[in-house]
Amino acid sequence: MGRQSTETTLDPAVHEQTRMTLLRHLLRRGGSSTASEVLAATGIAFNKQHMHTRRLSSVGYINIHKSDNGTTLEITAVGRAAIARYRALMLKTLEELTT
Repeated sequence: MGRQSTETTLDPAVHEQTRMTLLRHLLRRGGSSTASEVLAATGIAFNKQHMHTRRLSSVGYINIHKSDNGTTLEITAVGRAAIARYRALMLKTLEELTT
């Protein structure tokens, strides 16, 4: 698996802006979306999307399903857990900044 975040370290696989955009889109779509839908909804260039989906897949945060009908991206339980950890850390950090 990819480098897991600790309580005080942001997970670079989630924190990178393009990957965060991809993950956010998948979550808003119920966990999965076609690659074409991601391109249309996010405006991320094809080559950039391809590179970042491969990175997310390599750390186990998404699955990539290819078929004759196209490519589907699906967030995994590991990916959901990584986002939850990231969110908790960001909320904690923001809280510390305001107290």
